[in-house]
Amino acid sequence: MNTPTRFIGEGVPVVLSPDERQVILRVPAKDSRLTLLNIETGEIRGLETDRNRPLIHSEFVSYFPDGRRIAFEATEPTGGSRIYFQDLTGGKPICFTPDERGVAMRSNHSISPEGAWIMLMDSANRVCLYCIADGRPDVLDKLGSGLYPIGWMPGGENILLQRWGEIPLVVYRYNLASGTLDEWLSLDPGRRSGATRILSLRLAPDGRSYAYGIRKGSSDLYAFELD
Repeated sequence: MNTPTRFIGEGVPVVLSPDERQVILRVPAKDSRLTLLNIETGEIRGLETDRNRPLIHSEFVSYFPDGRRIAFEATEPTGGSRIYFQDLTGGKPICFTPDERGVAMRSNHSISPEGAWIMLMDSANRVCLYCIADGRPDVLDKLGSGLYPIGWMPGGENILLQRWGEIPLVVYRYNLASGTLDEWLSLDPGRRSGATRILSLRLAPDGRSYAYGIRKGSSDLYAFELD
């Protein structure tokens, strides 16, 4: 039996809430502003912003474990990229990195499972863990540069990373306590898929399954008879 589809909102889905009842949408036609969509009721609510400091949101948004707050990357029209926190029950965004260090978010699962750390990239493309309580950064120097965050594994003891543009895509697991890095998974959609890049790798909360998308490229050859 086919389930009928229905239109429930305008925008690009960014991330699903921990309870799977809401989804954050980004509306490109409206300065990429963020909206909150209730999946059950279809209600859409724009997140509160500071009219004196309008923000252009990026594609990266991460929920805190309790589902009541989000972290996101955004740019002010006259400034650089920064990280903001926002309470979904009300209130304006609060800037977490006010000094424009060139810090960027590269994952929609940047908040640690217990909500104490946020995983970011610094201006030198190094992976950093920022303490949410006091903003203190911990640079993961052993990783060097060139690896990009995917997200946290259950328990918060390991993080997953990747290199952009690789096929097969190797997913690396880094243990925060021991500092060891190993190959955890290799993704290869095969030549017949026409994949030119693997996109949007997502890990299930229990760490037992995953999903990803691909960017496809193809070319066709045609023959014509000339009169």
